Amino acid sequence: MPASARPRRSVLFMPGANTRALEKARSLPADGLILDLEDAVAPDFFGFGRSDKPVEDGAYTFDFHRNAIGAFIERLDLSNITLVCQDWGGLIGLTLPMDMATRFSGLLVMNTALGAGDEKLSEGFIAWRAWVAANPDMAVAKLMGRACPVLAPEEA
Repeated sequence: MPASARPRRSVLFMPGANTRALEKARSLPADGLILDLEDAVAPDFFGFGRSDKPVEDGAYTFDFHRNAIGAFIERLDLSNITLVCQDWGGLIGLTLPMDMATRFSGLLVMNTALGAGDEKLSEGFIAWRAWVAANPDMAVAKLMGRACPVLAPEEA
């Protein structure tokens, strides 16, 4: 079918974690293929990667991130979306098709979960959360360099 006759398709790539979405995509060959598709977008969450973080910590919530991604989808008028989510990107991303069902046509879900709030947090997660709260000046570039070895030092 000629490209002009196909319905517009969008790929929304949401890797989450503390990575910049495009850098994460470049580090994984399969994800790089996804971004070669038409209308592929990979927004960063505020405060993740190299994006700005809200000044007030109280603004930095699940709903803040979820509403920002929802507004992003509406602003770009994305439709026929295949959501590609992994890690923390799935915790937020998987809640979007429920409220925007007519915009989504597919899901590719990797290494994530749909947090329903009906299970207790694991001891490991609670320990990680306490460590992050006690160490606000994390060496993110060092972590990125270890997690994504294809990145040049100035990109990490």
